[in-house]
Amino acid sequence: MWIRTSATIISLTLLSFALRAAQSERSPDFRNFSYLWPGADGVPAQWNWLELPTSNSVLLVHGRHDFKVKSLNVPRSPYLLFDSESRGDLGSAAPKVAAVTLRYGTGGTANWSYLYVYELSENEPRLLGVLRSGSRADGGLIKATIKDHSLVLDFADAARKTADCCSDGFVRARYKWNGKRFNQTGSMEREDITDVGE
Repeated sequence: MWIRTSATIISLTLLSFALRAAQSERSPDFRNFSYLWPGADGVPAQWNWLELPTSNSVLLVHGRHDFKVKSLNVPRSPYLLFDSESRGDLGSAAPKVAAVTLRYGTGGTANWSYLYVYELSENEPRLLGVLRSGSRADGGLIKATIKDHSLVLDFADAARKTADCCSDGFVRARYKWNGKRFNQTGSMEREDITDVGE
């Protein structure tokens, strides 16, 4: 009896490991992933949702993509870096999602973020939306989380910036997915920068 019970426990444990391994294999690796690319024209001074790009794409390999620049006057090429990933659910319209933040660097001091939100399923991830942040203190994306079926985004508060790079405060905006687009809910919250993540 004890041998049969032990064998059952071992079998269930091995099955559990196999299922977890299969799920991790199906889970997209956003560090090595092809992203639809809206382009980077000018330095943005605020955040906004973009029209979904349809054809142009960039491939991140080991969390990085370097753009080729033909101009000899540019000391360093622009690049795109994997920054962070947050997973959760946005309710019945999109139960499993990943919010992936990519950091775009111009090769100079200006940099900003692109937030890609994907619905996760057994098939390919479905892109729900792309948000471009402002650059650094002008509405740069500090943090993206998914909480209480909402996408919660913290941006550097341009009204409290101390230099082009820095701000003493952040603005928190919450977005809900309505099945077609992200809509802001409630009023924006303004807090001291030390309170980010609380």
